[in-house]
Amino acid sequence: MLVDDELICAFYESLVPEGIHNGADFDRWRREAESANPKLLFLKREDLMRHEAAGITTEQFPHQLEMADAASRSITITSRARRATA
Repeated sequence: MLVDDELICAFYESLVPEGIHNGADFDRWRREAESANPKLLFLKREDLMRHEAAGITTEQFPHQLEMADAASRSITITSRARRATA
């Protein structure tokens, strides 16, 4: 399960220091901060997952599922979701 916008906002608020109120100040701070840590503002997969959903894997939610309907006819359901590539 992905986190909501509030948690993503909190992630960035925890990184950006107080007193940054405009684009120029942010860019100045960002250039300096990223020179020390180029991926400082990058979210990791773990950051996007809720802790209570940490055990959820793609094995539990396959891209294709076969099942039978009430008349015992076999149907296949295929996900249209695309996997993100890193």
